[in-house]
Amino acid sequence: RFEKEIDVFVSKNFPASFLIVEIQEASSSAAKKILISGGSSYGLSKGDKLSVVELLEVDVAGKKITRRKEIGEIKISKVEDDNFSICDVKSGGEDILSKFNSKVKLEIMTKE
Repeated sequence: RFEKEIDVFVSKNFPASFLIVEIQEASSSAAKKILISGGSSYGLSKGDKLSVVELLEVDVAGKKITRRKEIGEIKISKVEDDNFSICDVKSGGEDILSKFNSKVKLEIMTKE
């Protein structure tokens, strides 16, 4: 009975994070499909929406803090196995492609 509420609480307060393994399909300027390092063993399933965030090191009063800036959204189209899923890029395809190719630190995070 409380399972759904517990799942929402955990995903909101303790989001899982994954990496982009490869860009599987792209136009000349934007990513269309990507492969991520998360699958069924992480509780991911087809239709799940995830955020693509850029990790930025920010200096605040002499202290280095990592800022997570959302640059796009993806949706799982196929869970391949325990460790990998294919995702359609719903927004931010241009930023995702250019930042991935430039080796910028990107992370995929679960959404509520």
